[in-house]
Amino acid sequence: MGDKREMKQSKQMISLPGLAAMLLSMVLAGFGVCIFVECNIGSDTLTVLLDGVRQILHTSLGNGSRICNITILIIAMLVNRKAVGLETILYALLIGFFIDLAGAPVASLSLGSQSLFIKLLAIGIAQLFFAFGFAIMIKADSGIHAIDAAVNGIVEKSRFTYPFVRTMVDVIFVVGGMMMGGVAGVGTIIACLTTGLLITSFKKLLKCAS
Repeated sequence: MGDKREMKQSKQMISLPGLAAMLLSMVLAGFGVCIFVECNIGSDTLTVLLDGVRQILHTSLGNGSRICNITILIIAMLVNRKAVGLETILYALLIGFFIDLAGAPVASLSLGSQSLFIKLLAIGIAQLFFAFGFAIMIKADSGIHAIDAAVNGIVEKSRFTYPFVRTMVDVIFVVGGMMMGGVAGVGTIIACLTTGLLITSFKKLLKCAS
């Protein structure tokens, strides 16, 4: 009984390395989201959705993120409560603030008026930010994103495979985001094709460096 209680308490606590990894991940994600949106040639699937929410509600990108992430968090808690840790909750609640903080510095770069080459280069940098941020969270065992918690819960409660459910979720994000005014395009394709590969590569690099 004592061991189980200690394990439960340890899951509810955040280690210093885990907290540092989560904060760095949110800083990188904040800049990544803003770069994608400012380039205006398509974003990763979740950013397409939050961009659409922002436009239809006439609010900030950070507020759009908060609405989307808290909604996803609620779904995750309904279908897979055991996978939702304190880090998952904090990330969903705080990432919007980091997106708003990154907004002004990124806007000052005027990426929307740059050439396609510069936009693609900027999106490449944004993808590196996202992938490295997720990789360090995984390395520090800082919990999983609410999306993955929700997807895993749906997989466990159904006959569908993870790739199928995740793909359907991404399709819903993109279609829903576009219907509300979010932009999908070449940036979305780049994000879909490279995110998994980059995260895996950074995980290997971090493993070698440790």
